[in-house]
Amino acid sequence: MFIRNSCLLLCLVLGMVLAGTAAQKKGGATAGSDPFLGRWTLSHKSRFVAKEDRLVSMTRSYQRDADKVKVTWQGKLANGKTSSGSYSAKCDGTPEKVSETTQVTCQYLSRRRVDGEINDPSDPDHRYFTRQVAADGQTMNIIWYRDAERKQVRDVLMFNRAK
Repeated sequence: MFIRNSCLLLCLVLGMVLAGTAAQKKGGATAGSDPFLGRWTLSHKSRFVAKEDRLVSMTRSYQRDADKVKVTWQGKLANGKTSSGSYSAKCDGTPEKVSETTQVTCQYLSRRRVDGEINDPSDPDHRYFTRQVAADGQTMNIIWYRDAERKQVRDVLMFNRAK
């Protein structure tokens, strides 16, 4: 009886490990392993193509929101204007409505990389992005592109994990 129960327990644990590995191979991040979660502050190393887009400061937060990730930001542009907002998305490739006219679509390509796009009719540029966390988990880049192929870089926002 003890051997049969031990075998059953071992099979159950092995099944859970394999299921977690399969989820990560499909590009998903498990709740405890998502390296984006936490608070991030803009680095002075960020690069902006357009002067009107240049940020002098920004804080971004990523936190669990049921089966979604909630993104919140607050920033200040070089021209003195502020930028703030938030949205929640599953990042499974499904478009998420974030306002009456705007939607975001994002998808985990790996544990540390998310690709997405923001479709906002009031923005003359259709925005595509790649969000990536370094292997050490201490830096994150958000690269904005002008094109879906992600060849025409618009801006590179570099963030450090807030202590």
